Amino acid sequence: FNIGAGFFNHANGVIEADGEGADVNIFAVDAFYDAPLSGNNDAITAYAVYQSNDYGEDFFLGPYTTGNMFYSHVGYLIPGDKTKTRFQPYVSYNTRQIDAIDDNATRLGIGGNIFLTGHHSKFSIEYTNTKVGDVDSTGLFTVQAMIFL
Repeated sequence: FNIGAGFFNHANGVIEADGEGADVNIFAVDAFYDAPLSGNNDAITAYAVYQSNDYGEDFFLGPYTTGNMFYSHVGYLIPGDKTKTRFQPYVSYNTRQIDAIDDNATRLGIGGNIFLTGHHSKFSIEYTNTKVGDVDSTGLFTVQAMIFL
């Protein structure tokens, strides 16, 4: 179990539309938990983070927005032999409060990891659905691979 916290400050880190600079201040606290559940090599992995972002009044540029964010992720490693192919389904949830649009953005993800030789090779698949304010939600399917040589 780990708990962390951090901050970032950059004076005049953003130039606003009127040409004036604004300070950037970011603060975050997070927690991570990873533990076996039984003698069958199954495990739970959980992560959560809260982050406060201040890029200046009503700043909105893609993922960089003034507001607050919460993200969580929970996965379950299905029991099995450590030397064989293993599966880990997971779910994630993210919500952001965005000052510029006076609304929230939400993202729900459902996916899984496939571990091939321990942690030396991993494939991940995930479907996410994102909604920002009053805009219709959008879906995205992602496939990733990590191979250790």
